[in-house]
Amino acid sequence: MGHSEIDLRLTIRKMQESDLKSVYEIEKNTHVQPWSWNIICECYQSDYLCLVAIKEKTLCGYIILSKVIDESHLLNLCVSTEQQGSGIGHDLVREGISQVSRTGANKMFLEVRRSNLPAIGLYQSLGFVEIGVRSNYYQGSCLDEDALVFVLNID
Repeated sequence: MGHSEIDLRLTIRKMQESDLKSVYEIEKNTHVQPWSWNIICECYQSDYLCLVAIKEKTLCGYIILSKVIDESHLLNLCVSTEQQGSGIGHDLVREGISQVSRTGANKMFLEVRRSNLPAIGLYQSLGFVEIGVRSNYYQGSCLDEDALVFVLNID
């Protein structure tokens, strides 16, 4: 699966209301088109699976997933700029897959910017397969671009 070393200083747990400000700061500082405060709060207050990664008492990443019947959708994955490339994104996705599979999901879908090669590599390393393209999916910035659609069959 690529990431074989386990970081014992990393904790992944359900997002708490007290995490929302840190989540929003990471969102604003890392995404080209960040979600608004309201969207993050709505996801937290919904029945979405929202997990955070804590390393050395600092929130350094999060993942937000939805699930409908037997399918899940990875809606947002973000790791602080200081921790990118350290395996935290990998660990968050693996934990998300594990948790939705326990609730009956057998597929996970996601969209990713065509230009986001590190994320594409991460998803492929976890077994996600490209199944399509959503033309001009990301709009509203100087970086309008297509999204690649990936799926993972969860065993």
